Amino acid sequence: MRHVEDGIKVPAGSYDDVLIIEEWTPLEPTVIELKYYARGVGVVAERQIFGGADVVELVTVTPGR
Repeated sequence: MRHVEDGIKVPAGSYDDVLIIEEWTPLEPTVIELKYYARGVGVVAERQIFGGADVVELVTVTPGR
């Protein structure tokens, strides 16, 4: 787990001070992905760094009431 102070840019916008989690599962032991979390939003991006090249990025955000 680590923080990126420079942030991340996705189609939904730019997010500063994101938390990055490296994740894997015994069901797919050859796949490792990074998940990027922004405070107040949740997951803003997922990127496979080993065992694939999938990328998922947040496209829009609808603020709560």
